[in-house]
Parts: sequence; structure tokens; C-alpha cells
Amino acid sequence: MSAPPDAIARLVAATLQAPESPAELVQAGQPFWPRLGVRFWHDPSATETGFAAMQDRQRRRRARFDGLAALERRRSVLSVRQNNDRA
Repeated sequence: MSAPPDAIARLVAATLQAPESPAELVQAGQPFWPRLGVRFWHDPSATETGFAAMQDRQRRRRARFDGLAALERRRSVLSVRQNNDRA
């Protein structure tokens, strides 16, 4: 997943776990979810099977973030930035 800080803030605040249907994604290059401003760089979702797998990954990711939110102490979020600004 790739997103600017404001999109990550919207994603964390949202109750949404993943796009509900492939129609919510813009399939130009890497799938883009305009509702929250998030790109799914390594999530092929153009096919029905790929979309279901992406939804599953996003739901697991959301569950991990929700688990982190329950912790009393948190230190940091690690971000690896690649040269992906071409999209």
C-alpha cells in the first residue's frame, strides 16, 4: 500500500477495511482507491480472484492496526519509500 500521510490518517480513522467492490478502484497502473487516496502497489485486483485476495490482505492489515491501537504504548510507524511517484 502506498499513500500520503493525509490518506493514511483517513484510512486509520475510517471504519472501512477494504474496498467493497472492484468498481471502487481505478485500474490505471497500480489500483487506486480514490475514496481514501490509497494505492495498492503489490495487490493485483483486476480479476475477481485477485480482488478477493486483496480484500483479505487489507482486512488482516486492518486487524493488526486495530490491535496496535489497543496498546498503551506505541513508538513508531516504519515506512519504506521507493521511487514510486511515477503513477
